[in-house]
Amino acid sequence: MARIATFSPASIDSLRQGRLEDPRTPGLMIEVLPSGGKVRKYERRRAGNGALVRRTLGRFPTHRMSDAREWAAALNDQVETGIDPREVRRAEKAAERAREARASRAKKPNKPRTIKGKLGIYTRDIVPTQAQRCIYAMKSSGGYGRYPPIAPRTAARVVSSLLLGGGD
Repeated sequence: MARIATFSPASIDSLRQGRLEDPRTPGLMIEVLPSGGKVRKYERRRAGNGALVRRTLGRFPTHRMSDAREWAAALNDQVETGIDPREVRRAEKAAERAREARASRAKKPNKPRTIKGKLGIYTRDIVPTQAQRCIYAMKSSGGYGRYPPIAPRTAARVVSSLLLGGGD
């Protein structure tokens, strides 16, 4: 009868080649690299199509045993429901890249000179004809007839920048 190796620090330290699987967490193992270093890995077949899912957590002493088991348990939950953890990770990375791209393209705050110019246009051209109306009622979606006889585009830009705090 074959003896089942325990997944203890002593058994991991004595491991010189091959791999040692964690009996408490399916798919979690420690594998010895050709260089002699040890790395924590996850390997399991996905429910549904049986595709092999392999992930690497990192070098052996870097992460605690409990952290590695939590990591593998989260992967097991996905694998057992038929979700590919690699696809989930790709989607998370794509969402993060999109979020960073949007953040880098975000409108910078207007400089004091720009704000002064827009307030000048507003007080000089819009207020005399539209003073009785609420500024929030002045929207470009309602047509350009709402704006004073200055360039409708300029009026729309000024009002939107004052309402939203941004604009051109």
